[in-house]
Amino acid sequence: MDMPIEQFNQTVGEIMMYCQCIEENIKRIFAHMQPGNSQMNRLHIDEQRLTMGQIITAMKELDRSRSKPFFSDHDYEYLFLVTKTRNEYAHNVYAHFCYLDVEEEFERSYNRCCANLMKDRNWLFKLYEAVEDARLLYEGKLS
Repeated sequence: MDMPIEQFNQTVGEIMMYCQCIEENIKRIFAHMQPGNSQMNRLHIDEQRLTMGQIITAMKELDRSRSKPFFSDHDYEYLFLVTKTRNEYAHNVYAHFCYLDVEEEFERSYNRCCANLMKDRNWLFKLYEAVEDARLLYEGKLS
């Protein structure tokens, strides 16, 4: 094992943080996209208890109805990938190796999870920064 389990756990936490921050920024952007008061729209989004996938789908539909969409189809692909990736880390990642009794199988699976973990952390960090900038731009807080 090249990566200590403590570092693995910390990196899983970072990934979850990036996913949560991306989700919050998406909710805020969607609230601004809708007609009316963005704060009231944001409260309505919370009241509906929509999943991230449902929010992204609704936002994409609204965005596509506009003459100049804010996000590209490629952007939406990445946003949907966040949902899938978050679910993997929230529900499955430890099960890939924790229950393997054969040391070689455990090591191989753990190392594969470590490699995926680092790749996912890197692209999620970049996406987090891009979505944060997009939110600030959309809210008029970034020029």
